[in-house]
Amino acid sequence: MDLSKFVRPHLDALHPYVPGKPIREERNILKLASNENLLGPPASVVEALRKAAERVHYYPDDGSALLRQRLADKFSLEPDMLLPVAGCAEGIYYISQTFVDDGDEVVVSHPGFSIFNIAGAIQNAKVVRVPVKDDFTPDTAGLAEAVTENTKIVWLDNPNNPCSTIVRRPEVEELISKIGGRALFVHDEAYVDFVTDPGYVSGLEYLQEHENVIILRTFSKIYALAGLRIGVIIARPEVIAALHKVRMPFNVNALAQAALLAALEDEEYHRQSVAMAIEMREQMGKLLGEYGFRYVPSHTNFLLFDARVDSVELAREMNEQGVFVRPMKGAGLATWVRASVPSNIVDCHRFADTLVECQRRLLERQGGESAQ
Repeated sequence: MDLSKFVRPHLDALHPYVPGKPIREERNILKLASNENLLGPPASVVEALRKAAERVHYYPDDGSALLRQRLADKFSLEPDMLLPVAGCAEGIYYISQTFVDDGDEVVVSHPGFSIFNIAGAIQNAKVVRVPVKDDFTPDTAGLAEAVTENTKIVWLDNPNNPCSTIVRRPEVEELISKIGGRALFVHDEAYVDFVTDPGYVSGLEYLQEHENVIILRTFSKIYALAGLRIGVIIARPEVIAALHKVRMPFNVNALAQAALLAALEDEEYHRQSVAMAIEMREQMGKLLGEYGFRYVPSHTNFLLFDARVDSVELAREMNEQGVFVRPMKGAGLATWVRASVPSNIVDCHRFADTLVECQRRLLERQGGESAQ
């Protein structure tokens, strides 16, 4: 069937999001390609899911009322400033669908979270990509300069994915000031829980003074809920009201709501999750350094490093050894690879040993020298 007369023409050039490869449970897989929390979900969440499963014949609470109230208490906000969503990706789509139209512009860092680009392209907007600086931090001055009268949204993933870098408070505040009321500013802080740098602050700080600020949060990373897809959009009530116009009914399922309600009460798990991520990213960085790989100091639960070989070929080699990593060639970083942190030191060494061996094989075929 020829769909050319039915599909919107501008979608021809759009490449869909490519997720990390699913794992096969019968294999000894170390999956480091999708920034999942390998600590696994809290026991309290597992129990909450068991109980919620007995009631899945009912539709979920469409307004996520209990969850919105609990999140409002957590963030010291009003419930009408919160819109629970099925992960940050759904939130990004809602924001784009609500505010971006044909011919509008959106401004993004490059590399940055690819869903910003995809959501803009779906709306037939011009996606203006501002390269990150040499240290892989977003260029906030460049982002501000890229804003025109046609700009609807400036997206900032902070921390940045895939670079793992942050933009500190003075630069963010200057960016918001330069944007003024000309565009919306979205602060995607999916990895906020893992940031320890005192110069970084959550977008909640900016929301109080600026009407055009929208915040994205996910709970997939910190609470190991990636399989349930749960996040939240935080903004002024009038912004949230506009977003509800495009929200899918029952967009957050009953299991996800129950899981997050339980997770938010588990402070000890939150502490363990943060501590694990910080310790393991330090261990991974140490091993990468010892083996001669350049890497970006991380503020997240993953690291970006230069493998000095084609990243797609390296990922293929490592995948065959049961270690899944994410090649960044598609983001314009031909030899760079992103890898999530494992949950223990044994797996850190497995990752490093596999990396070194696979890189050595590729370099031998090319006649080059390994990182060692």
